[in-house]
Amino acid sequence: MTSGGWPWARPVAAVAALAVVALACSGPPASLDPPPLAVDGNDVARLVGDDALGRFTELRVGVTSCPSRAEVAVGSTFSCTVDVEGVAVPYEVTVTAIEGDEARYRFGPTDPVVDLGEARSLVRSALGGDFRDASVDCGAGGQVAVVPVGESLTCVASEEDPPRRVEVEVVVEDESGTLVLSGDPVPADARPPTTGP
Repeated sequence: MTSGGWPWARPVAAVAALAVVALACSGPPASLDPPPLAVDGNDVARLVGDDALGRFTELRVGVTSCPSRAEVAVGSTFSCTVDVEGVAVPYEVTVTAIEGDEARYRFGPTDPVVDLGEARSLVRSALGGDFRDASVDCGAGGQVAVVPVGESLTCVASEEDPPRRVEVEVVVEDESGTLVLSGDPVPADARPPTTGP
């Protein structure tokens, strides 16, 4: 901890992490105005990558990319991306304070990262009965999807014997990615036809 209680590393349980990175001055040295401060993107990428490793402990975390050099001021933001299970997860980085040649940041994914395995399990559990072992497709390939709060995934549960399909809306309820079912399941073949323009 630094003075004032600011952490030097990310708190794993927090929705957004705080971090400190040393700054460099950029701009012409003869300027009368103070030069803008810039941060090395590699330093921020390491912090954001460490946050992703702590946040997504059950998932494969790959490369983190941030701007190579970002000019910063208190309140400024920039974006980084982290590869999580092959999906580019956007992170927003906000400068919260600048003290001397160090900046403090708050950062985290811009939207919840949903584990699609959990979504499929929720659908199977909610449908119960013959659908406990059903095949469930939530429309996004892979293990995870980035889904904004309040938005939904349409999952289709399919059972072969007897053949039937049921469509279920799974809504992302909060920043933690909590999933809830929306409405009643609808037989997938009973959807109203779409109309053209």
